[in-house]
Amino acid sequence: MAPERVIFGITGASGVIYAKALLRELLTLNQQIHLIVSNAAKIVMREELGVAFPSNRFAVETFLGQAVPEEKVI
Repeated sequence: MAPERVIFGITGASGVIYAKALLRELLTLNQQIHLIVSNAAKIVMREELGVAFPSNRFAVETFLGQAVPEEKVI
């Protein structure tokens, strides 16, 4: 059975901890996640979670603090 696709966007709204929890949960399911992260979201991630991205380039592994199979998050 092919994985279902989910389009998941993270914006600059406060509460990025909930986006992190939902993303982790989606990864446990048979989902292929198309992830969109705004620049404002990266600022909120830094302020609320202390997560910074080198060269301002988002990395899902950095955000989640764990390895993520390449085919799971696009």
